[in-house]
Amino acid sequence: MIATKTKPESKAARSRSKPVISSEIRRLQKNKKLSPAELGELARQLPEAKTKAEVARLRDAIMRGFYGTL
Repeated sequence: MIATKTKPESKAARSRSKPVISSEIRRLQKNKKLSPAELGELARQLPEAKTKAEVARLRDAIMRGFYGTL
Protein backbone atom coordinates (compact mmCIF):
# COMPACT_ATOMS: atom_id res chain seq x y z
CA MET A 1 0.00 0.00 0.00
CA ILE A 2 1.34 3.46 -0.91
CA ALA A 3 0.70 6.41 1.35
CA THR A 4 -0.87 9.32 -0.47
CA LYS A 5 -0.69 11.86 2.34
CA THR A 6 2.28 12.80 4.45
CA LYS A 7 2.29 14.14 7.96
CA PRO A 8 2.89 17.91 7.94
CA GLU A 9 6.22 18.99 9.32
CA SER A 10 6.11 20.91 12.57
CA LYS A 11 7.38 24.49 12.70
CA ALA A 12 10.11 23.44 15.14
CA ALA A 13 11.39 20.77 12.76
CA ARG A 14 11.48 23.23 9.85
CA SER A 15 13.34 25.87 11.87
CA ARG A 16 15.93 23.33 13.01
CA SER A 17 16.68 22.25 9.45
CA LYS A 18 17.12 25.76 8.01
CA PRO A 19 20.41 26.66 9.76
CA VAL A 20 21.98 23.38 8.68
CA ILE A 21 20.97 23.92 5.08
CA SER A 22 21.98 27.58 4.98
CA SER A 23 25.36 26.86 6.61
CA GLU A 24 25.97 24.12 4.03
CA ILE A 25 25.10 26.52 1.21
CA ARG A 26 27.43 29.16 2.66
CA ARG A 27 30.21 26.56 2.94
CA LEU A 28 29.77 25.53 -0.70
CA GLN A 29 29.65 29.14 -1.86
CA LYS A 30 32.76 29.96 0.11
CA ASN A 31 34.67 27.13 -1.59
CA LYS A 32 33.33 27.89 -5.07
CA LYS A 33 35.76 29.05 -7.73
CA LEU A 34 34.45 31.89 -9.89
CA SER A 35 34.28 31.85 -13.67
CA PRO A 36 36.64 34.07 -15.68
CA ALA A 37 33.74 36.42 -16.40
CA GLU A 38 32.90 36.72 -12.68
CA LEU A 39 36.55 37.33 -11.79
CA GLY A 40 36.76 39.93 -14.57
CA GLU A 41 33.74 41.76 -13.20
CA LEU A 42 35.33 41.93 -9.74
CA ALA A 43 38.61 43.13 -11.29
CA ARG A 44 36.72 45.82 -13.23
CA GLN A 45 35.18 47.10 -9.98
CA LEU A 46 38.54 47.28 -8.19
CA PRO A 47 39.87 50.58 -9.64
CA GLU A 48 36.46 52.18 -9.09
CA ALA A 49 36.44 51.35 -5.35
CA LYS A 50 36.08 54.44 -3.18
CA THR A 51 37.26 53.16 0.21
CA LYS A 52 40.09 50.99 1.47
CA ALA A 53 37.53 48.61 2.96
CA GLU A 54 35.88 48.14 -0.44
CA VAL A 55 39.27 47.52 -2.07
CA ALA A 56 40.09 44.91 0.58
CA ARG A 57 36.70 43.22 0.12
CA LEU A 58 37.13 43.05 -3.66
CA ARG A 59 40.71 41.76 -3.45
CA ASP A 60 39.60 39.10 -0.97
CA ALA A 61 36.70 38.10 -3.23
CA ILE A 62 39.05 37.84 -6.22
CA MET A 63 41.50 35.65 -4.28
CA ARG A 64 38.73 33.38 -2.95
CA GLY A 65 37.15 33.22 -6.39
CA PHE A 66 40.42 32.31 -8.08
CA TYR A 67 41.68 29.69 -5.62
CA GLY A 68 38.33 28.49 -4.30
CA THR A 69 39.11 28.90 -0.63
CA LEU A 70 41.64 30.63 1.57
